[in-house]
Amino acid sequence: MIRRLRDGLDRLPEVLVGWTPARTPFREAVYRYVDSRDRRRATAGGPFAVPPAELRYRVHGDLDVQSFLETGRQCLDDLRAALASVGRDLGSFHEILDFGCGCGRTLRWFEPWADRARVRGTDIDAEAIDWCRRCLPFASFSVNAGLPPLGFPDGAFDLTQMRE
Repeated sequence: MIRRLRDGLDRLPEVLVGWTPARTPFREAVYRYVDSRDRRRATAGGPFAVPPAELRYRVHGDLDVQSFLETGRQCLDDLRAALASVGRDLGSFHEILDFGCGCGRTLRWFEPWADRARVRGTDIDAEAIDWCRRCLPFASFSVNAGLPPLGFPDGAFDLTQMRE
């Protein structure tokens, strides 16, 4: 019974965040709770910096660190499969843009190619871009406006990853 109660309390922030108006003291407390819990899990679980709960929720719609990381990895795997279907590989590109990168859910997985390609991310969320600049040093990041144009010349990228 105690285990079920603990499991229910672990899910409580996910349920409440979905129903709480933005930027309330309660919502901030939920994010702080989830962040303190997730820092322990992230440290034990792998080498990547994990964005704060609020940034993860804005791009992923969930507070769970593991699903955030797995979904980003799956996006990269899907991109690699699509490229393979046309006879291309990520290693064949030199200028890569993740348009709408948020807090780096997918872009973080591009690090192995960063020694051969310039990897960049752009998003309208300045807070997420600030986090990426501090925590994902293998790439460069910029904030874009809500409408075109981007701050890059035409033809600057040979691979652009975009979100719908």
